[in-house]
Amino acid sequence: MCQGLLATTPGWEWIRQKIKAPKPSAFLRRIRLTVEAVTFDLGGTLFRPWSEQLKPGEAVKRIWQNLYEGGVHVPQNDFLREMDTIEESYWERVRKTCHEQRIEEKVSLALGVFGIVISPDSSLIARAIDRATEVITTIWYDDTESAIQALLDRNLSIGVISNTSWPLPKRDVKFLARFVNVITTSHEHGFRKPHPSIYHTTLDKLGASPSKAIHIGNSENDVLGARNARMKAAFIKREDRMIDADFSLMSLGDILDILDS
Repeated sequence: MCQGLLATTPGWEWIRQKIKAPKPSAFLRRIRLTVEAVTFDLGGTLFRPWSEQLKPGEAVKRIWQNLYEGGVHVPQNDFLREMDTIEESYWERVRKTCHEQRIEEKVSLALGVFGIVISPDSSLIARAIDRATEVITTIWYDDTESAIQALLDRNLSIGVISNTSWPLPKRDVKFLARFVNVITTSHEHGFRKPHPSIYHTTLDKLGASPSKAIHIGNSENDVLGARNARMKAAFIKREDRMIDADFSLMSLGDILDILDS
């Protein structure tokens, strides 16, 4: 988990020892929060993970199909195998550096193995990826819209911080734009959570300081990243597991009770 990063920032075990997952009510008796901004993770926090709909490798198969229809003819199995190899190397690097590699770059590298040179920024690759995500239905959790609207009613700035090597579908960007002030994805930013820079970039755009911001997510990377950025961390329990954090939420609406206490 970004091993080079942890040498200079509080590690996960440090967080586990220091926080011990206090209950929100007990914790709030010891501090009083001044909050300017709230940031959210996306998949597993605001909407259901796409992995619940897609079989492993299905999205990449769709990219291959779209490329083939666009005139790029490479054997499907060979292309998928190259993409798997690239993906394995990618995750090895991510664990050490948190550095993101865009899906466009992965596709370009895979095609290069077959002697097909296409820029990762080409419209051909962009269209193939866009069409691959068009068929995915984003299922927003029932509490997403109401919770964010309630935070806006309190004049708080709202941001989204998401780990993804894929571009967000345009329909999701359009939906979020109704409520969210800033959307930062690792696809655009270049680093993944828990690297603090993706949090700091978002807070800078929101005009908020880390000490007056809370990040809400459903993973260890969300909690560790917020801590690395010197923010408060809230864990949203969407599955049958708990992760130590400053606050534990059973639903997004619970953040309102924390802010109002």
